Amino acid sequence: MVPGLLLQFLALALVVTYFGSDKARAWFDTIGALKYRLGYLFSALSTLVFGGIIPFFVLLATGRADKTTLGRTLVFYILFWTWKGVEVDAFYRLQAIAFGNGTGVAVIAKKIVVDQLLYNPLWAGPTQVWFFLWKECRFSRVAMRPCFAEQSLWRRVVIVVVSSWIVWVPTVAIIYALPSSLQVPLFNIIICFWSLLLSSLSKREDSGRPSAGSQISKPTLPNETLGPKMNAQ
Repeated sequence: MVPGLLLQFLALALVVTYFGSDKARAWFDTIGALKYRLGYLFSALSTLVFGGIIPFFVLLATGRADKTTLGRTLVFYILFWTWKGVEVDAFYRLQAIAFGNGTGVAVIAKKIVVDQLLYNPLWAGPTQVWFFLWKECRFSRVAMRPCFAEQSLWRRVVIVVVSSWIVWVPTVAIIYALPSSLQVPLFNIIICFWSLLLSSLSKREDSGRPSAGSQISKPTLPNETLGPKMNAQ
């Protein structure tokens, strides 16, 4: 709860800074203008960097990465987070078309409901659980079968979604309070810290397990899948 509240505080602090400081707003608007010009390319590259590249190298530097699958893991991060950036951007655009670009309570509430009660449990959660469990099983679908026999995909998704609501319901409310061009950049910053947080917590949980090099244990919940959209969001 404490790290989750810190993430929410970070998001809120950025929004308050945007609305409360002319200098900060000018800097944020520069990023928003770049996002507007580059469109999906900006979303793909920025989400790749913040959601994948930075956490990957932090895990590598701190000894938390599985060195037997480094190359495949890096390729996985590149492909997954590039796709996720485009997906989240497209989702935010659809929300703006459906409910408008306003920042009133009613507009934000509608976007939260669609985001957290439809998009997250029906698409973002299931796809992320599957892909990250596949990664945890060293990219082997055969190794995934015992995991799904022990705990079904949908049970895993329910655990992931309900857990992520604690942090992401307030967080996406803050994201939707910003102009459309700044929603993806704020999401990128939050997802970077979220990925690092989950990796740190999972390290504690895995401390008593056999090392990845000794055997393929039965993974329960892939650490990164607790995120959004992980809600990519």
